[in-house]
Amino acid sequence: METLWYHLEMQYVHRTRWIERYFPNIANRGTLSYEDIDKITTTQAEALCQLLIEEMWFYQDRLRKFAARKVSFKEPEDTESDAENKLALRIRLCRDALSDVCLAYQLENPLEG
Repeated sequence: METLWYHLEMQYVHRTRWIERYFPNIANRGTLSYEDIDKITTTQAEALCQLLIEEMWFYQDRLRKFAARKVSFKEPEDTESDAENKLALRIRLCRDALSDVCLAYQLENPLEG
C-alpha cells in the first residue's frame, strides 16, 4: 500500500497528466487518500502495473550505472553501496506491489509470464 501511495504521489507531482487520465478524483481533489488506492478500478490497476514496471526498469537502469561506475582502480565509496541498497529495495518493493495488484485484480503478472 505504501509503495503505491509513494508512486501515485510522485506521479501527482511530476506527471499530472497521467494522474488526470487514470485518477481524475485525485486530480480534482488535489490530494491523495488511502480510499483512492482501496477503490481503484481494473483500468487503474492496469495503469498502476505499467507504472510499477516502468519504475523497476528505471531503478534497474540506475543500478547498472552504479555497477558500470565501479569498474575502476579506485576503492568503491560507502555512499555508493548505500544508494545501491536503496535502489535494490525500491525494485523489490515495486515487484511486491506489482504482484499484489495483479493478484487482487486477477491480472497477469508480466514478471511471472
